[in-house]
Amino acid sequence: MAGEYQGIFGKKSAFVSLVLMLIGIIGSIALRLVLPLSRIGNLYASISWYFAMILFVVFYTYRLYVEEKRQAIIIRNRLMEKTKEGKLNTEDLNKIRTILNSLLVSKVKVNYLFLLIITIIFLIFQLFIDIIL
Repeated sequence: MAGEYQGIFGKKSAFVSLVLMLIGIIGSIALRLVLPLSRIGNLYASISWYFAMILFVVFYTYRLYVEEKRQAIIIRNRLMEKTKEGKLNTEDLNKIRTILNSLLVSKVKVNYLFLLIITIIFLIFQLFIDIIL
């Protein structure tokens, strides 16, 4: 395990995290397009909304799975108790490293920043459409 990430999904964790981040971003864009698309036609708005909801189901299912795995590692290996007692062995340190690496590889921070920016842009855009047009 030295130096090479072996996280929640093993060697492919960084790739899985990137794919799921993109799914979250695409779903977020699709959701924010619903109102502008409703001006063109309700069918387009509905398609965008359903597409976004399906992507969110995939994204949040993945996020729940990752959080459950992290918590299970901590609980199953009594890592909190062992850190308090100062009784960590090599295997415990590897488990902690797995959790820390999964947090570092996670694209959640980038995803949240993108969601904030895209939400502000679409909010301004929709206000422009509603007020000016």
